[in-house]
Amino acid sequence: MQWSLAVNASLDAISASLHSLYHKYQDDETISLDKLRSAYLGQIQEFSTFLPVFNKFIDDIRQRVGHTISKESLQKYSVLRRHFFEFLVHRYKRKDIGLMEFTPAIIQDFELYLTTVASCAYNTAVKKMKTLKTVTIYALKRGYLLQDPFLDRHFYLAPVDRGFLTDEEILRIANKELTIPRLALVRDLFLFSCFTGLAYIDVANLRREHLVTLDGKAWIMTRRKKTRVE
Repeated sequence: MQWSLAVNASLDAISASLHSLYHKYQDDETISLDKLRSAYLGQIQEFSTFLPVFNKFIDDIRQRVGHTISKESLQKYSVLRRHFFEFLVHRYKRKDIGLMEFTPAIIQDFELYLTTVASCAYNTAVKKMKTLKTVTIYALKRGYLLQDPFLDRHFYLAPVDRGFLTDEEILRIANKELTIPRLALVRDLFLFSCFTGLAYIDVANLRREHLVTLDGKAWIMTRRKKTRVE
């Protein structure tokens, strides 16, 4: 009899604990039996959804800016985060997703979203998918994700024919009268890139001290951002 009472008391205590945990997590869109069991057994991980993991990844990147990471890379990941969570709201009407739910189906849906709803060109979508894969590799290495949602998925950029402008076309652009200062500046920067061979990022980083005079001629002395070549 006493044994039965003890068992019933234990069961009541377990039931009360589970109900308490359920009420604690009832607003969590990712609540599941596995999550309740893990919480009861004290096995809740540091993160259970993807947004906090993504935020931690970006925080880690931000600390490396100026050392091994550029500001442009930080911006790239920040833009991807916005796109991904806009996708979740659009596709699933949710602001976050559980790590256990981050499956290959999510990857396929996001790729479709980029090329349709977000109107990304194919190569732009591929670059964003590769960027997201970097985030998932980070999550896998830290044990936040237990399975790779990109398993057996490979992304390749399509060849692009960039073409070229003729001398006549460049002259027409140079002589075009533009009354809007912003457009005139864009045109001038474009022509500057054409004549110097500098990429956009190199022009953006150009400073007065990079302009030097040698043998009576003006020269640009700077280190290329991508190739690190002077």
